[in-house]
Amino acid sequence: MSRLLCISVVLSTCSARIATENWPFTPRAAIEPTVDCSSDDDCGHGFCRKSECMCDYNWATFVTTEPCMYHRYPRTTALLLQIFLGAFGVGISVLGWYGAVIMYWSFAVLFCCCSSAFGVYVENDDNPGKGILSGMFAFLSVVGLLGTYVTAIVYIAGNHCMDHHGISCGS
Repeated sequence: MSRLLCISVVLSTCSARIATENWPFTPRAAIEPTVDCSSDDDCGHGFCRKSECMCDYNWATFVTTEPCMYHRYPRTTALLLQIFLGAFGVGISVLGWYGAVIMYWSFAVLFCCCSSAFGVYVENDDNPGKGILSGMFAFLSVVGLLGTYVTAIVYIAGNHCMDHHGISCGS
């Protein structure tokens, strides 16, 4: 029985990681367009080098008509929000990872439903299978919640931090 629980924990965590690696859970990296320029005034929050706008670190070009005018979301802010308020899905929602937010809250709702069912069925001596099954689903939903929470922290702290437009995070 303990081997089965260990295997289910590993599979649930791996499934959460695989799900957050693929669209629409995390956005795909956008290729920032290059914009031609003649002076630094043409580049917004950047500078003109070799007739091409180069953006400052916390700025990006999202629309070619407004070079270097898209402010990157700070990685440190996103990481701190995920660590301290990630239990409510705040860290992943500010980055616009709406698929991961939906998955996270689905696990939370599943946990509430299954733990309520466990409380009802655990005292039923006629059919103990329902209590065991609802307890297992409640446990697996907690594993999914923790997997999504930890995976988001790893992605934000690593090189995969980007907002819903696919623009990588700033400092």
